[in-house]
Amino acid sequence: MAVIAAILLLTLVAWWSTLPLRDAVIERAHRETQLEALSLSEQLSAVARSAISSLNAITESIQERGGPRQLPAAALRAELQREAGDEVGTQAMFVVDADGKVVASAGFPETHEGRSLLDRPTIAYHFQHPTELRVRVGRAHYSELTRGWILPVSRIIASPEGKMLGVVSVAINLSHMRELYEQMENLREASLSIIGRSGEIIFRYPFVERAVGFKLPGGRSFSEGTGTYEAASPIDGITRILSYRQLDDLDAVMLVGFPRDQVLAAWRDVARERMVWTASSLSLLALLCGGGWLAWNRQRRQLRMIRMDHATRENELREEAQTIERFSVALSQSVSEPLSHLRGLLQTGVDGAATDAPTDARRDVLASTIRMEGLAKDLRALALARDKPIKREDLDLSSLAHAVARAQQAADPGRTVDFRIQAQMYATADAELLKVVLASLVGNARKFTRDCPHPMVTVGAHTGLNETTFCVRDNGPGFDPADARSLFKPFHRLSNAASFEGHGIGLTTARRIVERHGGRIWAEGRKGHGAAFFFTLQPALAISTSSYQAARRELQNLG
Repeated sequence: MAVIAAILLLTLVAWWSTLPLRDAVIERAHRETQLEALSLSEQLSAVARSAISSLNAITESIQERGGPRQLPAAALRAELQREAGDEVGTQAMFVVDADGKVVASAGFPETHEGRSLLDRPTIAYHFQHPTELRVRVGRAHYSELTRGWILPVSRIIASPEGKMLGVVSVAINLSHMRELYEQMENLREASLSIIGRSGEIIFRYPFVERAVGFKLPGGRSFSEGTGTYEAASPIDGITRILSYRQLDDLDAVMLVGFPRDQVLAAWRDVARERMVWTASSLSLLALLCGGGWLAWNRQRRQLRMIRMDHATRENELREEAQTIERFSVALSQSVSEPLSHLRGLLQTGVDGAATDAPTDARRDVLASTIRMEGLAKDLRALALARDKPIKREDLDLSSLAHAVARAQQAADPGRTVDFRIQAQMYATADAELLKVVLASLVGNARKFTRDCPHPMVTVGAHTGLNETTFCVRDNGPGFDPADARSLFKPFHRLSNAASFEGHGIGLTTARRIVERHGGRIWAEGRKGHGAAFFFTLQPALAISTSSYQAARRELQNLG
């Protein structure tokens, strides 16, 4: 019980230590709401100043001419259109006479001249208070005339004697408030409202129509120009951190609020993590016991992996020994057959054959000798690939490929092959061994294009982010993709290769040389679509995403 009590007590202390962080988070939220209230109020104040300026200019012009009915409707309409051309600010304007009928309008999709607007709250207010000459801000509402949310601002047209001659009204477009709000790139579900000095909600975003006209409870007023407080919304019940700012030229304030729960979400995560960490750290004995068991289990797994590695290596050595054994058997068979054939031919010549037998015998001897020389050459290359120390140097692989192609063309001048070798291919490798690889791959490609009407062998390279891949491609008969891995086994030949000369050693030699350089080699092909052999000459570099991005930033800075 004492241990449990200690755990609970220290967990409570860990939570208590996060309280300064909570206060700092709330203070930062206060500053953020103040900044957003400032930014939005300046935006809306600029719009309001433009709208009120247009309103006053039209009112004074009409008053100087004796009232709205003293002007031609067309002239008055043209004057309104000049002032109501801004869809962001003064979206629409209209003038009504002393009877409440529209004299002229601008900015609406259709004309409303001659229509009575006494049923509109904004117009009705002025007719109920004909001596109130100040600019009045009405409640925001969705206007069917402008097809959007508007904030009506209006004032009376009065004669020099103070008699009411009509009303001029400006519709300020509020639809752009959404764009202004989203430009703040705020991550929280903030709300913004336009509040009258008496506490009445004139407008609210996100749009809540029933909130318009609602008066905040508690007798809160916004007589001071700016401020911050916390309160639960009477509309949705959410407690918010709120800041307000005076709107210039409007008897209202801009109110911005962040939900308090969202503001404190990060602090709750930190407090929870500290409490969990504290409770876990007090279970030290259990963790030590668990750690000891994990160490023992890890050691057991390592021993098992070592045994598996030893078993794998043993199997590899056994397979290598079997390969050498098969190699010896195949070598014995390959060499003894030509020698036996040669002996038989010589014996025939000694016993006295037909007249043309010496000529045929010479040809057979020559063919057998060529096979023996080719086999001996392949065996020397295989031994070279296994035993020669690697001496790396910078090589022009394009020049090396051209030399190999010329040598193979000279060995068989009766057949022409179209060699296409990419220029400016470079590699760092052993020159002698790399020449063996190219001779094997290029010779293999040249051999299998024997029956093509237009034989072509291509040697190219592609330099990627962390390695260069070289390729030797031909347009020969190709092979089954299922045989791609078997191609590099010693003495393995494809089923369609019986009519082509070869011993099945060249690709094994190429693979051994490439792997000794730390690279990889593989083949791709399809029957009837040629074959391609790819290889690299160095281990692929593992480049992390962060290192790659840092390198890109550094290159951009240098640029």
